[in-house]
Amino acid sequence: METDTESVLYEQIGGADAIREIVAVFYDRVRADPTLSPYFEAVPMERLLAMQTEFFGAALGGPVTYSGVALSQAHGRLGITREDFSRFAGHLFDTLDDRGCDRELVRSVVGRVSLYVDDIVGGYGEDG
Repeated sequence: METDTESVLYEQIGGADAIREIVAVFYDRVRADPTLSPYFEAVPMERLLAMQTEFFGAALGGPVTYSGVALSQAHGRLGITREDFSRFAGHLFDTLDDRGCDRELVRSVVGRVSLYVDDIVGGYGEDG
């Protein structure tokens, strides 16, 4: 039954086109945040946006397969803290809220992405 719940999130958010738009606006916010922007200074944004669109589509239960490297591998050397992840999640919350998503959907989407916090925060085996 979990797959049904997951696919509902993908559909509720508006599918592939909506996710692409959300990711673009979301990363504009993240990159404008002086605490988070240093993580993106040398990142090819077109590639990142494509991978994040794929990741969000898969994480929300869409008919998408994430083809990127493991999240722990992609983020492990960056030293991302739990505070940084919370700021990141806050920008996602605000992006979805500004888009007019209802609070339950916003919480569900942010909650789904937050399931990956341990793969993103710190480094291999570090608490962050």
